[in-house]
Amino acid sequence: MIYYKLLIVTGWSAVTLSCLSVVSCDDGDEKEVERDSGVEARDASNDASGSREDSAPSKGGDAGKKPIGGPSTWDPPIDIPSRWDPPDECGSLGEPCVGGDCDGDAQCNYDIAICVAPRMNPLTDFGCDNDCPREFPYCLHYSCMTFKEASCFCQGLLGSQDRRCAGGPELALGLCRGEGAGCSKESECCGDLSCVELAPGRRSCYKVCADSDECDSGCCTDFKDLGSPLCAPIEECENPCKKRGEICESASECCLGTCVTDTEVPDWIGCRPSCSDDSDCFTGCCFLFKDSDRGFCTAEKFCGCGGEGAACGSIEPACCEGYECTSDSSGGDSFSCRPTCDEDADCASNCCVPLTGSDYGVCFDQGSDYCRCGGEGAACGADEPSCCEAYECIVDDSESGSSSCKPRCQVDSDCADNCCIPVSGTDYGVCVDESYCVSG
Repeated sequence: MIYYKLLIVTGWSAVTLSCLSVVSCDDGDEKEVERDSGVEARDASNDASGSREDSAPSKGGDAGKKPIGGPSTWDPPIDIPSRWDPPDECGSLGEPCVGGDCDGDAQCNYDIAICVAPRMNPLTDFGCDNDCPREFPYCLHYSCMTFKEASCFCQGLLGSQDRRCAGGPELALGLCRGEGAGCSKESECCGDLSCVELAPGRRSCYKVCADSDECDSGCCTDFKDLGSPLCAPIEECENPCKKRGEICESASECCLGTCVTDTEVPDWIGCRPSCSDDSDCFTGCCFLFKDSDRGFCTAEKFCGCGGEGAACGSIEPACCEGYECTSDSSGGDSFSCRPTCDEDADCASNCCVPLTGSDYGVCFDQGSDYCRCGGEGAACGADEPSCCEAYECIVDDSESGSSSCKPRCQVDSDCADNCCIPVSGTDYGVCVDESYCVSG
């Protein structure tokens, strides 16, 4: 059998990656990619401020966050109703002060001429701070309010414009969650907001849309890179963020995650979701940077290894243990994972081809460039492939030295021409032209 030299690829080539996000590379040190890839990554996060996802503002009264100057509307220190109904009588709460006066016990906040609950010094006190008592837990316009007072205030002409009332009284009172707030089910979100899955195990309230006319901001776009649009701040339509896989220079250009550069691997380059665990990724594969607990989501194949026949090479995963990445053909530029072997008997194809510079080989299929064999009549010899099994290389012309592969036989009837000539030193013969068997 003739053996040909193989090109062996033992892993990924030394490609450089640059991680440009404070989300996935936050210590400024150089990092390498894990999973024995041999690929390096440089942390350049000090020249970026993270993806837009990390700095994007939320509306609807800073839903899910602690309002400035007051306790969180998400966990008020009192029992609240399961649903909201408009109060029967609200007086002037949330309405403009008329001549500096307000109805009933309400008092005028002269700073912006709005009627608030009577629990502030309008001349000296400009904040609830964290001191609203249990009886009046809602801080709106620097005044501590009861559930009813806050309900009335958010319905008033001016009160409804307060940032904490922007999502409606239900949001301000902690009965539902506003845009951008975390959620676990649809019913937790206010009004027409949906509980949208942004990443495995992470959901937030957003309004799903099909047209910009459906959004208060006039902007309907896929600014979370989910494959479907959501109502978004107008800036997201004026300056769209880049989706996963799009070429980037910094994470601030990306809708979410980090920016990977300087690599030829298509499943790595560009904007990629950030992660710290496989469960953070829809693909189930978080490719970590070496010596870091952060990485980026990529194709599932990069969290495993290639078995027999799997593509391998500089932009593909490494082969599993017991397999080698070798060229598919002599001089070819495609590579596949093949089982290692010590002898032909180790291979189902009965063809173990030695690897240059190694003490073992890899299994190839019969008929491949590395396991070619000659059938009946094929030329054979020193510069030709060996004859296939059940054939023998026999000299046809002693003067020219030409040889060809002939079928092995035991008796004349094994041959098409009914002529089996014994091969010297063996217990079998070869089939030849019937002229060799003519009697006399």
